[in-house]
Amino acid sequence: EDYQLDNVHELGYEDLLVSALISVAPRQITLHIGYEGFKDTLKTIRSVFGDRVHDCQGCPLCEKILTNERLLL
Repeated sequence: EDYQLDNVHELGYEDLLVSALISVAPRQITLHIGYEGFKDTLKTIRSVFGDRVHDCQGCPLCEKILTNERLLL
């Protein structure tokens, strides 16, 4: 069955993200930079994907973002 979303605004960004992840069923998901604004979404992703979800332990991208955040403080 095909599903078309006539109005993307009917679903929020977070709903679309979770739906997309479920559709592609990745073997591993790495979460970069914990962002407090998406706590419920991250909880859902961890619940759905279980031990396939890992937190980044410090990649160049995360380090750059953290450095920029520190400079803004």
